[in-house]
Amino acid sequence: MDIAITVIVCFIVLVFVFFIIFSYILFNIVIRNDTNKNLIFKNNTDEEEKNEYFVLNNKEEIYINSYDNLKLHASVVVNNSSDVFVILIHGYCANSVYMEQRADIFIKTRGYSVLLPDLRASGKSEGKYIGMGWLDRLDIKKWVEYINNNYPNKKIILYGVSMGAATVMMSVGENLKNVVCAIEDCGYVSVEDEMSYQLKKIFKLPKFPVIYISSIICKLKAGYYFKEASCITQLNKCKVPILFIHGDKDTFVPTFMVYELYNQYKSKKDLLVISEATHAKSMYKDGIKYWDKIFKFLDNNIS
Repeated sequence: MDIAITVIVCFIVLVFVFFIIFSYILFNIVIRNDTNKNLIFKNNTDEEEKNEYFVLNNKEEIYINSYDNLKLHASVVVNNSSDVFVILIHGYCANSVYMEQRADIFIKTRGYSVLLPDLRASGKSEGKYIGMGWLDRLDIKKWVEYINNNYPNKKIILYGVSMGAATVMMSVGENLKNVVCAIEDCGYVSVEDEMSYQLKKIFKLPKFPVIYISSIICKLKAGYYFKEASCITQLNKCKVPILFIHGDKDTFVPTFMVYELYNQYKSKKDLLVISEATHAKSMYKDGIKYWDKIFKFLDNNIS
């Protein structure tokens, strides 16, 4: 009997140790900016398209300090004759360069000024840990303050793709002066939901206990729990008009998430789901429909 109990106890301890080690590895893979992400992307073949070869003309490089004293970088193109500024926010493991083609469309179609930040731990911005939108929301707040201080009385639009879309939704829950509307393209409901979805998809493991252990590690290392990084919680504090966009073939951030976000949001809103579009590909799958919807939304919500 004693041997049986000893075996059972040893087994439980080994399982517990395994989950702690696995959870730590998962945290490092997903949240640290210096780890190889191939495990994530090889299991998600429709990840965000990165247009590295488009060059935005006349951009200026600028820097600010974050709330926790990281040096943050952005590119900016200013049209002094326009009263609208668009902040374009990139996705996971990308940087501001990958938003330049989209920024060029805002510039050439409407003459808007644009600001393209490198999120913390991305591009030319400092940082060791990816904020997944939660830490980034406070960085976006600082960029909004930068625009308000240097270009007063501008109407500010937040536009983001993938993790950048989650950043948009988390940001609008803060007190953002002069932000008049927001556009989110394929953002997730929360970090916990997205991590749980990917854990099941890649490793065939349930949410418990890995996500909870990884979340505690993330809090200790990066400063936030997965669960608190919730778009819905932030949207409940927001009243600006939001356009929700998703592809109906998205398996990286699954399409069902956009319906949850849209249905939960109680203020002025609109929805666009692009047929046959995978993750972050809505613009490329049906660009006419995509941009027509965006500019009609802006016309209806920028007075």
